[in-house]
Amino acid sequence: MPSEDIHDVLTDLGLSSTEQTIYLTLLQIGSSPASVIGQRSGLTKSTAQYTCQQLQKKGLLMKQEKNNTYYFTPFPPERLLSLLEKREEELLRKKERVNRIVGSLKAMMNPEMTLPKIQFYEGVDGIAEAYERVLADLHEGDEVLTYVQILEHSPANFEMNSVLDSFIEKRVAKKVRSRLITPDSKEARVLQKKDRSSLRTTLLVQEDTFPLDAAEIFIYKDKIYSMAFERNALFATIVQNQSLATMQRAIFDVSWAEAKRQDELRKK
Repeated sequence: MPSEDIHDVLTDLGLSSTEQTIYLTLLQIGSSPASVIGQRSGLTKSTAQYTCQQLQKKGLLMKQEKNNTYYFTPFPPERLLSLLEKREEELLRKKERVNRIVGSLKAMMNPEMTLPKIQFYEGVDGIAEAYERVLADLHEGDEVLTYVQILEHSPANFEMNSVLDSFIEKRVAKKVRSRLITPDSKEARVLQKKDRSSLRTTLLVQEDTFPLDAAEIFIYKDKIYSMAFERNALFATIVQNQSLATMQRAIFDVSWAEAKRQDELRKK
């Protein structure tokens, strides 16, 4: 294992950089007094002695007196597991304490208060998982209301477009319809031509009056799915709240009516 990986693991176990230096030095030189440990690790004797005492409290070293000098000896590396065991024991104690007060805390909550349930997803894999969560909530006859900026089909967007295409195929397989509003573009017109096979109705709007940037929003049941296509910050959220979903559905219906008016004007 590379040294940086060793330090990462020791940091996760709660060892400071100084503690790591002392511990690794002792593993190499064996039982030694603080003065020798300090010399070999590049630290002062007082720092080495104090750090050894801290490591002793954590159960990684033992101290023995020989000829009026204290020697510090490292336990075998397997002893590191004891740190995890102590954490597990402490976490279990904390969970038990929390469980004892959960009932009292719930009794203090306002019964009329409804908090939105929010889930966060990051990266392409996270977006794929979010789509699966959306699909799990949908059934035949349901409808998804969608605002979206259609991604350009390019090598840079290939992975994301594959995820999007997979979602559409699965939605269609579940016989879930979609109404979609998107800024007018070459990609949007190509998408619109596939409406019939995709169980979708797409309305195009002028980009300058309806800018969406690289984003997508679904409104379905009592949930709102939002996703940003930003290259360095690809993320999505799913918010479950009936009041918010009802309000967003009303806003979509107003936008749909305006988009339909624009569409009819273009056809005249």
